Amino acid sequence: MLHVQIQILKMQFTLQFYESNIFKKFTCQFSLQKNNNFQLFFFQQFQFNIFMNIMNIQDKVEQTTIQQSQPKTKKLWGKLKNFLLKKDEFNLKEQLYLNIFPQLLLENDIIQYNLGKDNLQVFIQKQRAAISLEQIKKYNEAKVDSTGVSLWPAEELLAYYCIRNFEQFKNMKRIAEYGAGYSGLAGLALSKYLLQNTQDDSNFYIDISDGNEECAFLLQKNIELNYPVKDFSQPLKFISSRQYIWDENGIELEEKDKFDCIIIADCLFFRNFHQALIKTLLNNMSKSDGYCIIIAPSRGGTLQEFIQKCQGQLNVEQFQFEDETYKNISSKCKNSSEYNQDTHEYFFLKLQHIK
Repeated sequence: MLHVQIQILKMQFTLQFYESNIFKKFTCQFSLQKNNNFQLFFFQQFQFNIFMNIMNIQDKVEQTTIQQSQPKTKKLWGKLKNFLLKKDEFNLKEQLYLNIFPQLLLENDIIQYNLGKDNLQVFIQKQRAAISLEQIKKYNEAKVDSTGVSLWPAEELLAYYCIRNFEQFKNMKRIAEYGAGYSGLAGLALSKYLLQNTQDDSNFYIDISDGNEECAFLLQKNIELNYPVKDFSQPLKFISSRQYIWDENGIELEEKDKFDCIIIADCLFFRNFHQALIKTLLNNMSKSDGYCIIIAPSRGGTLQEFIQKCQGQLNVEQFQFEDETYKNISSKCKNSSEYNQDTHEYFFLKLQHIK
């Protein structure tokens, strides 16, 4: 058990952590002692790697001491203290990236992803691996998560999956990427291949979205990087970005506006969004041959919980991605000291309407 003792004046907060990059909201017991020591007991031994969310912050922390913890945990709690005291931004720990695509850092912090033998590139504006207290408060007020401000390894894997299985996408008219974060790498990569294949941008449409307003703004900037035009008051016909929040009470699209395929990377770790995503897929996927591809790790069993919630609502098929390059990269990752099976072993799901 980790015992954290925080000296405070007045503070109300909820903490959400990643444990080895796994989202968990820990069960806590709070007690306010006569000497104003605010004691917080976690009923699970852990070392968290990333602090992701703080809610309802009032006043400030004056002093923090930690008992029965490892040096790494002490260091991270120290960073958290400075973050709460507004002394510093909280830097997100770098992920165990797959590095499937060769990358080149260009001027103005633009990353060029080389997609392979077809000599196609996707350009993404690099983002700082840091998040401010003001940003987190803004995300909480909007009731959206802040995970999209970082490019997750599953997003790169989703992009790779799409171009390696391009045959299943090349004749589709409408495709969407949900929870695309700030990069939209998968949707942009797919758009490059579709343009090369069709030579006609009127034959398809890709909708790239995220629930975070800032991410939606950055998605549009990345579209502009990849498809520069003189007049952005005239939107591109074949690709667009927007803020889109999944809704349990959302309205079903007309069949002509539904999507042939929806692609999603690592968006299942917030349990309270599961049903909203299921309802969104039911409303927005074509009922004829439409389907959704999700790539995600287990993350503390949240993927398995999502699959269970789909029962009676959507057909879920788990399949293997038989690709030698991916297998070799996965094998190398398993030998890394940062590897954690719960967060770095990826599952591939195909979801369809029940017929």
